Amino acid sequence: MRKTDLSLDRRQLLVPVKTHSGAFALIPPPTPGIDQLMGLRGIQGEVSRARIALDNLQTLSKALPNPDLVTRTSDRREAVRSSQIEGTGSDITDLLTFEATGSVEGLPPDVQVTLNYVTSLEFGLQQVRQHGLAAMSKKLIENLHAYLMNGSEYSWTPGVFRDKQNWIVFRLSRNWTFRPLDLMVSQPPLNV
Repeated sequence: MRKTDLSLDRRQLLVPVKTHSGAFALIPPPTPGIDQLMGLRGIQGEVSRARIALDNLQTLSKALPNPDLVTRTSDRREAVRSSQIEGTGSDITDLLTFEATGSVEGLPPDVQVTLNYVTSLEFGLQQVRQHGLAAMSKKLIENLHAYLMNGSEYSWTPGVFRDKQNWIVFRLSRNWTFRPLDLMVSQPPLNV
């Protein structure tokens, strides 16, 4: 990707990578806090509607004997999609079959990796249920990573933050054009 593919405001966020001549890293600006977002036109109504929907969902889920049964399939679909971003080939049927049988026979070998996403998600949700906002910590991120990498061929230490640059597309041509995620959804494009 060329620097000129980025908007001017994003180019200002590029810093040279000292160990790789001609390479740059984009250091994003800090994520805005809720107080900054609340000033955006139209967002207060959206936030209000989202809170009402979450309150309704919470009320309904309290009436269920086991609300996790309702969300189980959604959790697994999310695990499949998240693991596919990393290149796995397992789908929801493969994952559910593996969970039911415990066997990888006839399934993609990476189904265990996809199950790691489920295990990590379940652990994270359990921690948030038990500890609330206090669960959101560096230790939680490290534990989630350890669950994700369990039994994989990950070359670093699972559950430990990397101290070296992660090159995601180092083999790709520099002539590729950036295609933001928003091109895949029906929202207007973001200013990148």
